[in-house]
Amino acid sequence: MIDGYVDRDHGIGEHIQKAIVKYNLRKVWRFDLGQNNDGCAPQVAEYFMNRVAKMNIEQTFKNYPTYLCGPLKEKLANLHGISKEWMVLSAGIEQMIGIIANVFLTLHDPVVIPRPTFFLFENFSRKMGANPIYLDLSPLDDFGWTPHTLERFRRITRKHRPKLVWIANPNNPTGLSIPHDLVRAIIDEASKNNSVVVFDEAYGEYTDPLYGVDSATRFLAECKNLIVMRTFSKAYGLAGIRVGYAMTSDPEILNALKMHSTNFPFPKMSLDMAECALDGMQHLEAARNNTKVRKTAFLSALQNLPGIVSVRSDCNILMLGHVGLSACELVADLEKKGIFTSRIPGQGRISEHFIRITLGKPEDNLVLLACLADLDGAREETLEQRDALLHKLALESQL
Repeated sequence: MIDGYVDRDHGIGEHIQKAIVKYNLRKVWRFDLGQNNDGCAPQVAEYFMNRVAKMNIEQTFKNYPTYLCGPLKEKLANLHGISKEWMVLSAGIEQMIGIIANVFLTLHDPVVIPRPTFFLFENFSRKMGANPIYLDLSPLDDFGWTPHTLERFRRITRKHRPKLVWIANPNNPTGLSIPHDLVRAIIDEASKNNSVVVFDEAYGEYTDPLYGVDSATRFLAECKNLIVMRTFSKAYGLAGIRVGYAMTSDPEILNALKMHSTNFPFPKMSLDMAECALDGMQHLEAARNNTKVRKTAFLSALQNLPGIVSVRSDCNILMLGHVGLSACELVADLEKKGIFTSRIPGQGRISEHFIRITLGKPEDNLVLLACLADLDGAREETLEQRDALLHKLALESQL
């Protein structure tokens, strides 16, 4: 029942090829994938090339992967200041979400899911027959968490006593992170109702400090009802190696996650490349700095485009809308110009009005800005209509 970012029947690649032919496009720009568009660290690329040059291809590909993850777990544990025994690896966060859903959920189990958020939380929960309980985030707060949001969360959890609480931090598709005090309050409130909180920190590296982490893992030792997920797919620029991981201090949860894990989630080289990425943390600092500079320039330029609505973000993804166009119309109009963006999956007013973009390189962002400025009717709208749309959505979410 839940649509994703990619059509499973055809795939985004086939969709783009059809658009190229249909609109006679000479070039396309991909703003639809939540990734680091600058790519991986140079030392990771160099490591890969050297490894391939020395590789016996026939012997390498005939063998099953050697799953030696101890060194990578050791480095990740040191980074987060936790025990390496608290860690389970997976083929990206997507696989881990599926594993967690399999471990915890059965028919009709209640799960709390903020809205908007990552569509796979609902997707995998529904596959297990669970019932989503939505916590609608307010447009007037840029769809972020506030003390008022926490109070509504308390009422929901006390009433429904959910098996799981799914939270992305920073959130996807908004890109907004949750204040530290609210993160702990969410965990504590869930604990009172015997609920397990799963924090998806896929974009966490974009808000981490220099050579460290700013993560809910700081609460793992005290909070047994907590699972934290991270990945190398985003800021590290390594989506292709499919390495994600989950962390929890509860031994029963750890055993259950391991039981549901696959024997060969990814090749040995993926583990080695992830380990290599941890030796070059300056790449993350560059990703954070580039994102900050590019986002500031992009949002500043948007102020000169009447009709465009943007939502505050702490990382490289953010939501855009247009007061005169629906999300479907906005996506379609941009595709005609070779710009590919993401719809917000699901049903409701937010998905009808907003799209998600991932910031690219400066020259690519300028192309997107030019196309937004050239939208039909863009200059006929007033700047005040941005706030009017957000107020309208906030009112509708309360009805």
